[in-house]
Amino acid sequence: MTPFIPMGKFMNCLTIGIGQAGNLAVNNLYASGASSDVEATVKKVTGERWDYFRPILVNTDETDLAQAKNINKNNKIHVSAHGAGGKFEWGVRIARAHEDILFQRIRALTVEQGFKPNFVFLIHSLGGGTGSGFTPIIAEIAERIRYEAGMGENEFSIVDVPFLPFRYQKGDIEDNIIHCLNEMLRKVDGVLMVDLEHFYERIPPQYKHDPNNPLTVDKLLDAVDMDAMMAIRLLTVFGSGTSSVIEGQVADVADIKATISSGAFSVIGVNRTPVDDKGNPSVGIPHLVRATMVEKMSASSDFKKANGALLLIKGPKAPSIKDMRTAIDIIHQEIGEKTVREAYAIIPNADKYEVVLILAGVTLTRLEKILDDVEERKQGDR
Repeated sequence: MTPFIPMGKFMNCLTIGIGQAGNLAVNNLYASGASSDVEATVKKVTGERWDYFRPILVNTDETDLAQAKNINKNNKIHVSAHGAGGKFEWGVRIARAHEDILFQRIRALTVEQGFKPNFVFLIHSLGGGTGSGFTPIIAEIAERIRYEAGMGENEFSIVDVPFLPFRYQKGDIEDNIIHCLNEMLRKVDGVLMVDLEHFYERIPPQYKHDPNNPLTVDKLLDAVDMDAMMAIRLLTVFGSGTSSVIEGQVADVADIKATISSGAFSVIGVNRTPVDDKGNPSVGIPHLVRATMVEKMSASSDFKKANGALLLIKGPKAPSIKDMRTAIDIIHQEIGEKTVREAYAIIPNADKYEVVLILAGVTLTRLEKILDDVEERKQGDR
């Protein structure tokens, strides 16, 4: 990890929500205020809004786009089609037919406005036709945006954030999952997996699945604190540098990219604790890290298979060397003696400490079960 060097620059984040689930997630993410303490500090010192987070929504369904009320209509791209019919192949076909239009609209919202993204997050469900079929094409467009912006490999990264759908959802879900992931693993730097089923036990009772009132994605996103989405927004704090507003040991694009690209699939989690009257965390940083690994990761996975980790800490003070070493020891206990990159950001007058943890190269419990079921089905068809 390189030492802190003030650069007067924050990381820019382009977050593209694709299909119904992606639209809802980005809509909630944009309104979440996950980094409001950072934004307030920047505005107080500079007098300017920190415009680091650029949302774009893509869908074939105008109704889904209209429900995302927190996103400006100019940032919504409607592809005129009859829908992807819940099929990956149809989604790919429609997206490919509208590829030039998609590129022109996304370029107009980024490069033409002087917005050069360091990260492009593609947020979508793996179950639907639009989410699974459009995303591989938009990943290609994101790479074209990098070229248009003249950005180097270590300044830019494309990250897939797919949602594994609920078990009860019907249709060609297993095929959509496999086809989409096979494509995305070739086109992005890393995959941060979010398993919607994994959050089921954290849903308030009134939102539990009822045959007469099915639990839909919008109910889930309204009912559950989508920690994975919050963590993604917080990644922008640890950007390609800081100004005098934020001090700390910086995790740049290359650090984050190196972690998530060290394995096929990664999981991400975030945890937080209030500041006590002395400006210290009310719950110790090591305990917060352990609780994140136990309760807050975005999908159930086998940590022992991880290839590495990235630990990011944000708060009004830098963590002590003792706390940082203890926290890293806790991670090593779970993943073995793999590389753990770490960084912190000091946010003056912040009212909480937050921990973001990425574990890369993990084995995803539910995805493994899906792959086994598909293989068993194929064997039965022979």
